[in-house]
Amino acid sequence: MQTAWSCPVCGGRAVGRVGQNQYFCRDCSLEFAPTPEGYQVYEVQDDGSLLAWEDTIQG
Repeated sequence: MQTAWSCPVCGGRAVGRVGQNQYFCRDCSLEFAPTPEGYQVYEVQDDGSLLAWEDTIQG
C-alpha cells in the first residue's frame, strides 16, 4: 500500500520519498519528515546539505 503525501508547507502533491521517513516536495523544493509533534522541515542548500527550519510545522 502506498501513502499519498502532501507538502505541509505549500500543500503540493508532487511529493516523493528520498529516505526512510523523509520526503521531498518538488513544488517548493523542501524536504520534510513527519514527527510526533508535526513535521520537521529542511531547506535543501546548493551543495545538497540540509538546513533545518527553526520551527516544527504542526500537522
